[in-house]
Amino acid sequence: GPRNEENKLWGNLHVGTTDLRGIPANKFISCFEVPDIDATVSATYYVSDVTKFQAYLRGNQSIILQIDVEIRNRNGRQDRYTYNVFRYIPNPSRREERQALETPSGVYCAGRISTMDVPGNIPERLSSNSEAFMPQLNSSILSAFGLYDTEFRLTRFDVWFPDPYGGPRWLHYSEIHDFATGLNYQYNYTNYQCDVRLLTSGANDSVPVDGKPDLIQMASPQHIFLLDDITYQYTGQKRCRDNIWCNVWIGEKLVGNNTIEHREWYWAENINGEQVKESFPVKFLLKTFVNEIPTFTMETTIFNYARESRVVFEVDSTLADCYRALGPA
Repeated sequence: GPRNEENKLWGNLHVGTTDLRGIPANKFISCFEVPDIDATVSATYYVSDVTKFQAYLRGNQSIILQIDVEIRNRNGRQDRYTYNVFRYIPNPSRREERQALETPSGVYCAGRISTMDVPGNIPERLSSNSEAFMPQLNSSILSAFGLYDTEFRLTRFDVWFPDPYGGPRWLHYSEIHDFATGLNYQYNYTNYQCDVRLLTSGANDSVPVDGKPDLIQMASPQHIFLLDDITYQYTGQKRCRDNIWCNVWIGEKLVGNNTIEHREWYWAENINGEQVKESFPVKFLLKTFVNEIPTFTMETTIFNYARESRVVFEVDSTLADCYRALGPA
């Protein structure tokens, strides 16, 4: 039957009584197929006897004490497991269900069914600041500012980074993508030089036009900000700052040459124990692995996440600087 729904056709057979961990119990067996793994499962359930044992549940309900599982795949492989149940909660709340399904930090489980969707209320106009830490690049820290506006079809990305030659100044570079004109403006605030070229594919803010792969258009807010080209799975809540707990989503995909790209999103759920009215991103973690060996890590801290920011003014000033740098036509 469908996942997370009661299967009214599921049957079991009472096969006797026993004593388990000092608790009188009834034994039931059941056999069923699991299409996900193409296998047959035989399970034996040990359930407390309500006539002889008072459990911690209301209404003198039975509790599951143990489950013995035997799995046989189509190829003949056979596995056996025993699950000792120490706390049984029937009909858990949504929050209890998520807590029960939490996984350790950084662990991605292929094929797992996500119990919570990634945030979908990404605005049509947005700006944010961030700092990215990259251990493999001499533990460099890059400061960045990004914005997009789907109405004006504009995106902008600014980055500040240390002088690679060891100078005292931080270098500042800005790039603007104007999807209305198809132009890419690159302005260097350090030497006041501007470069204008045609927009090309490959950036996360662009996608090809349907049926016309040589043409590009501005991507959706979810694609621009969330990088939604992979399927994320919810892994539970983790502390992401001293006083902030975050909902965490993890995704992985193969990007070629035996390289796996691993991403983690941390979105604020509560601050000082108070649930936030509208969740916002706190951290983004990007890792790559080649043949399961870590090759790159970038941890980005996000702040000043602003909805409905004044994007056009931020873009206009830089375009003016860019055209002044280009000089008369």
